[in-house]
Amino acid sequence: MEIDIKGHSGCKIDIIESNENLYVKKSTTDKKYLNRLALQGEKQQTDPALCGCILTPEVFELKHTEEECYILMEYIYAKNFIDYFESASPKDIDRFINVFIDYINSELALCETKEIDKKIFIDKFNSIVKNCENNELTKNNNRVKAILDECKENFINKLPDIIKVPIGNCHGDLTFSNILFAFSVVFSEISSIVVPLRFAIS
Repeated sequence: MEIDIKGHSGCKIDIIESNENLYVKKSTTDKKYLNRLALQGEKQQTDPALCGCILTPEVFELKHTEEECYILMEYIYAKNFIDYFESASPKDIDRFINVFIDYINSELALCETKEIDKKIFIDKFNSIVKNCENNELTKNNNRVKAILDECKENFINKLPDIIKVPIGNCHGDLTFSNILFAFSVVFSEISSIVVPLRFAIS
């Protein structure tokens, strides 16, 4: 079996085999990332079931010192979102969407609302524009340019100075690429300080 490891957020990822079982070891010696990884592990230990069938990978060991931090967690045998959506029935996809919406609503219900400076959104948008301009696939794509121009005109240029945003316990890279689908259960790795879902580590 060949395992392709991607999306490790600046950490080192190792696949470990022990007693015929596979485990994921996520580690770092970067002092700027030690606390973030430790908080990720703590969150996965204390809140493995986020919303019904949305779970986080089980953590078997968490070590955090001034020099290093690592999490040893379960390896999930699952499909990524591309393989899942290619083979899933409309009923399966509809079920996933409903579960996903329930999860987001449950998080929003627990959120505190905080005021965020619009500069954060502007800087993020400008970063995306720059990435698109430097990418060989998108820099000359008129459709991408039109979408960015529309976003700037209808969203960025109309932002109020202070924006109220719900800040929840679970956040990070809540994207399809961080979600794995296994046995009708949704897995997602906790990203940096907190989470998305549990279809597993991608």
